[in-house]
Amino acid sequence: MKKLFAFLSAVIVSLTAVCITASAVEDIELSVTRAVATNGLWGQSITYSSADFNPMQLTPDSQILIEYEIDGEMPTNGYHPAELIFQNYVAEPALWVQIRPAEFDEDSAVFNYEDILAYYTDKGGAADFSDVNNICIGDCGVVVKVTKVTATNCERIETTTTAVSEEEVEEETVTESETTAAPAETTAAQTTAPEKADSSSDSNIVTIVIIIAVVVVVIAAVIVVVVVVKNNRRRFYNG
Repeated sequence: MKKLFAFLSAVIVSLTAVCITASAVEDIELSVTRAVATNGLWGQSITYSSADFNPMQLTPDSQILIEYEIDGEMPTNGYHPAELIFQNYVAEPALWVQIRPAEFDEDSAVFNYEDILAYYTDKGGAADFSDVNNICIGDCGVVVKVTKVTATNCERIETTTTAVSEEEVEEETVTESETTAAPAETTAAQTTAPEKADSSSDSNIVTIVIIIAVVVVVIAAVIVVVVVVKNNRRRFYNG
């Protein structure tokens, strides 16, 4: 029985580790409402600031998946129609790192984390992408319009909110100048915040955990039955 309990404990620990790992990452779909058709002369279809998407969320398992429409023929010599650009305009000199896709066709392109990291650090960028100001998607000599962008296996960033008590609210006073002040300017990053990631991944994780738990219980029950039957046989023959 001790071996049985040890086995079950190991299974539970493994499941816990799997659940923690699964819930720590998510796929993020970025907004493409601002995307435009490029001029076909190495222009950009869309640009994301660090407020739109934090590249520090990328993990070694991440990929950036891009879907697009092209106007005209594919570039000659099998060249990719679109590229990913990591920009740091604060650095001296500024960084404009063009990254080629690992896979591409006339409709989509895939950029792997290891390629992004290699290209960016080779130009002097930070390995954790903490100094990236903008992420752009541009054309490579053909008219391109981005239709979908997804960053996979990104690290979750938990957000917290601070509650304000009713007493604190009552103590606050609003002067006449404050009530008539001009509204704060809305930045481009605020008006184009990325769409909220699909929460279906959370429900899938819960379903997987439940299925695994049921399987473990069934296995444990079978083992218990086998142990009991063996013990009864021993008692019968010994008796």
